[in-house]
Amino acid sequence: MLFEKPESLKLLKDLFVKLYRIYYDFGGVEFLEDEMYLILETMAPELEEMDGGTRDGLMRDIRAIYEEDDSVLKSFIYEPVEEYL
Repeated sequence: MLFEKPESLKLLKDLFVKLYRIYYDFGGVEFLEDEMYLILETMAPELEEMDGGTRDGLMRDIRAIYEEDDSVLKSFIYEPVEEYL
């Protein structure tokens, strides 16, 4: 039911971006790591079914975070969607 509305993936992406900012603003809030991973894991199967242009548009903000991220998060958080970064 989560993906019945087209804006659901955008909402998940926006939530990921907000959690990421909170994570770094407060110096690495460890319990958010699981939440961020779960969001990307939830998005991954839906991304696979999208056309490339739509997927790239949706992943733009996450890709920008990935490119600026220099932390240990990069080693595991993005794993579910790394092929789309």
